[in-house]
Amino acid sequence: MPEAQATLQSLPAMGLPSTPCLADARIFEALYRETYPAVVGLIYRRTGNEDLARDLACDTFLIAWRKAPHFRSVGVPPLHWLFRIATHRVNRWARDERRRLRREAHAARPNTVPATNDDADLALTALLRLSPRHQSVISLRCLHQLSVEQTAEVLDISPGTVKSRLARARSALARELSRPDPRSNP
Repeated sequence: MPEAQATLQSLPAMGLPSTPCLADARIFEALYRETYPAVVGLIYRRTGNEDLARDLACDTFLIAWRKAPHFRSVGVPPLHWLFRIATHRVNRWARDERRRLRREAHAARPNTVPATNDDADLALTALLRLSPRHQSVISLRCLHQLSVEQTAEVLDISPGTVKSRLARARSALARELSRPDPRSNP
């Protein structure tokens, strides 16, 4: 197998350690090839925008590359480490997006609303109105279907905190979804 097509499973055959030192460019490239689709998928489920998901995934891998010399695989799979970085990056984007939307709402005329009325758009809009903490836990547990323990690992919180945060996030999402759609009023 050529080095450019290495996978994490092929590392020992290439004479590289099976417990990766992610600062090694060949190992990081193998990690990138194997995990990029999962990282983009995680981000897409939070943002609903494929181009934005790819951009934020690039940011995630750039941050990971910079932090690679400090990565220690002590029971944390590299994918979950990347999910943690991606989640932090998406949270930052979500905070910025909420601020931008608030600024636009104040600047817009009172009766100006978007023209679409798609249920998926409404659900995504409701999700984006939640705090980044609530967005993260719903995204990881419900959309990406990680277990409570895996979600706790990605978010670096306890499983009990995942459960309580998820309950509060679901309640908040239900409140957001039950709000009348301003687009349905003429």
